[in-house]
Amino acid sequence: MAELYHVQGKIAEAEQLLLRALTIWEQVGSLHPGKATSLSNLAFIYEIQGKYAEAELFYTQALVIYEQQLGPTHPHTKRVRLNYTSLLRRIGRT
Repeated sequence: MAELYHVQGKIAEAEQLLLRALTIWEQVGSLHPGKATSLSNLAFIYEIQGKYAEAELFYTQALVIYEQQLGPTHPHTKRVRLNYTSLLRRIGRT
């Protein structure tokens, strides 16, 4: 649903759903790839809002989970690493 809101330009609604999903994942205490997906999606939402510090935090958390659970060469891991690298370039860091 959050992705649909994002596509429709309803960023605040997407953010709220992703925060809710993340809260649920944290209550479970999971390192499940699904949590990483929520983190990555939330990072992207923050990035497009210009909230770069928050985006960086969530990208790095998602990357750690994906690398541990799926490995460094998995497509999800590579996608988050690419998005994170893009963010770093945008803010002038390497």
